[in-house]
Amino acid sequence: MKKNLIIIGGGGHARSIFGLLINNNLSKRLLGYSDFKKSNLPTKYLGNDEDILKNYNKKKIELILGVGIHLSLREKIIKKFKKYKFFTIIDKGAKIMKGAKIEEGTVIFPNANISSKVNLNKYCVVHNSAVIDHDVKINENCYISPAAVVCGNAIIGKNVLIGANSTMIQDTFIADNCKLGAGSVLIKPCRTKNKILIGAPAKINKK
Repeated sequence: MKKNLIIIGGGGHARSIFGLLINNNLSKRLLGYSDFKKSNLPTKYLGNDEDILKNYNKKKIELILGVGIHLSLREKIIKKFKKYKFFTIIDKGAKIMKGAKIEEGTVIFPNANISSKVNLNKYCVVHNSAVIDHDVKINENCYISPAAVVCGNAIIGKNVLIGANSTMIQDTFIADNCKLGAGSVLIKPCRTKNKILIGAPAKINKK
C-alpha cells in the first residue's frame, strides 16, 4: 500500500519539491506540509513539526525533506524524525544508469545525470542538470546544486554543499560539513572538516 506524504518545511525548496510531486504524478498522495508558521506553499498547512510527531503515525506516512541548502537544519530534522521513513523521489526526466545505488530520502531533480556505480547515501539532493560520474560516493545529507559536476571516483563526506556550476575533478575528496562555492573547481582533496572552499582552483576561505 502506498503511503501518504508530508513535506517538512514550507520555503523555496519545499515549493520545488511540490513541483516534483506534480511532475511525477505523486501530488494526490500529499497530505500537506509542516513549518513553524503557515507559508504560501499551495497545499494544506498541517502545523509545526511537533504537530506531525503528535498527530501522524509513522507507519502510515512518509516524509519528504523540504529544507534545501541549510544542511544543519536538515540534519536536525532527520534526527527529530528518526523513527519515520523518508520518501525517495527520482524525477522521470533524470537519467540513472544501471548499477547506481540511491538510498532512502534522496531527491533527484529533472535532467540530473547519475552514472554507473554511484553510491548516493540517505537524504541527499541532486538538483537540476547536475552530473555525477562513475564510482562516486556521496555520504548522508549532501546537497548537489544545479549544474554541478562531480567527476569519477570522487568522494563527498556528510553534510556537504556542492555549489551551483561547481566541479570536483576525478579522484578528489571533500570532508564532512564543507561547502564548495558556486563556480568553484576542486582539483585536490580537502580532508579538513567544516571548511568553505572557493575559486578555480578552489582554496579554503580563511575569512
